[in-house]
Amino acid sequence: MAFQRPFLISLKRSDSSNRWGFGINGGKDYGEPIRVQSVIDDSLAEKSGLREGDEIIQVGRVNVQDLNLGQVHELLARCGNKIEMFIVR
Repeated sequence: MAFQRPFLISLKRSDSSNRWGFGINGGKDYGEPIRVQSVIDDSLAEKSGLREGDEIIQVGRVNVQDLNLGQVHELLARCGNKIEMFIVR
């Protein structure tokens, strides 16, 4: 497979009552990369360009390629109302 250049996806919300609208799976504990499992129609995630199957390689300044799924969930929860992720597709 050819090298895929990572690109930035930024999600912002006005408050934490607004859901991001995406789910993830994979992780080091499953021997798989962290991938976007689902994106809800008309969600912040969809409007920001996130797609099912996107591989998340970085959240904020943290490389997630060697993290397990629970660690990435915790990292995303600590992002507050802004998430910046580098993904490849």
